[in-house]
Amino acid sequence: MPNPRRGVVLVRCPHPLTAPPGQAVASIVESLESYGLVPMLSGSEAGALGAILVRPPDPVHLLQRLRNRRYPFALVDSRPPVLRDVPAAWSDPAAGLRDLAAHLRALGHDRIALITCATPPSGAGFAPRLVRRVAEASPDHGRRAAGELLERPGAPTALICADDRLATGALRAAADRRLRVPRDLSVAALDESGLGTLARPELTVARAPWPALGRTAAALLAQLLDGIDPIPHSVEVPPDLFLAASTGPVIAEPLHPAGVT
Repeated sequence: MPNPRRGVVLVRCPHPLTAPPGQAVASIVESLESYGLVPMLSGSEAGALGAILVRPPDPVHLLQRLRNRRYPFALVDSRPPVLRDVPAAWSDPAAGLRDLAAHLRALGHDRIALITCATPPSGAGFAPRLVRRVAEASPDHGRRAAGELLERPGAPTALICADDRLATGALRAAADRRLRVPRDLSVAALDESGLGTLARPELTVARAPWPALGRTAAALLAQLLDGIDPIPHSVEVPPDLFLAASTGPVIAEPLHPAGVT
């Protein structure tokens, strides 16, 4: 039911509205208005009933400050919440990696490599020899890591990148070796920057469901403002899988770059 009490809610999104996290803002605004609340896209917490924070860059400090002030807020993030006792709508990138791996296995791939900046998720089945950790999610780091993987014996038939910026570098590494994507090599990624639709071929991606996250966070905040108890502190929303031209069935005898047997 709509909230009969009107009041202002701060919606703080430090990302461009055209970037993936910015996609949550429209659904937050629409949902808040349906609850009788007035969204404010700039300003401070002063005078606002509460706030919705979209993937803040320094979540620990900010969330601790607001929680210590007992200020009502809800969090939207594509990562697990850094604090347990805060209302949060989130999507786990590890679930996205597992979904991408399952998609590739269904296409017949059994040598699937991972390029990531973090510890590989449990339960995804990545062989340690086919995992490369990099210091930065950039095309250059992705290109170098993919090149190392593709030059080794028993090269992977598919690459998963934990960031689409890494994946654009992986596509370059494949082109350097005259590997055709997806015939000779499949490439998939987590959609962190929105580059997947601009890549050629377009990338298969797992994406945080930002509109659904925004609607969920608005509902959490409305419950908090209404004093509804108990309030779910954390709601995980599964990622979305978008299939595109960069992934395909494994061929019977995968091609390898020159010099690799």
